[in-house]
Amino acid sequence: MGRPADRHATSVSRSFALRHSPRAFLQAITQTVRLIRSKGVGIFFVTQTPKDVPADVLAQLGARVQHALRAFTPQDAKALKATVTTFPKSGYDLEEDLTRLGIGEAMVTVLDAKGRPTPVAWTRLFAPESRMGLAEEPTVDGIIAASLMFGRELVAGRRGSPIAIS
Repeated sequence: MGRPADRHATSVSRSFALRHSPRAFLQAITQTVRLIRSKGVGIFFVTQTPKDVPADVLAQLGARVQHALRAFTPQDAKALKATVTTFPKSGYDLEEDLTRLGIGEAMVTVLDAKGRPTPVAWTRLFAPESRMGLAEEPTVDGIIAASLMFGRELVAGRRGSPIAIS
């Protein structure tokens, strides 16, 4: 993290449409994702279920933000089991816990600086406060200084991702 490109991300909404796309289009998407990721740009596929995104594309993604999965049908239960197998081993009972996540909660894993998956974390996500464009430097510094984590895990002047100092 820390390179200028690491601060950019894009999202692909309605990813379920990929499921029924022609093979040539899926190959182009996979190649594009590889290129985008090689430049340090984040890409998010937004969908109701991971099975909507082709396996070749999923294999290119390093971060997982998995919101609740419900298993109402045998097919849903099978998809849930398949999803659980794609997460790193953790202390969570993911098959159970993924069905218990509430609004704004997700199981999250990302790649560390050496490209290894981090442990799964049950996370509460807060809705963003909308803003179009970059925040001014004083605004960013003020937000960091007002954070409950300031002085504990955030260090002023370090751009990019927060660093742990404990």
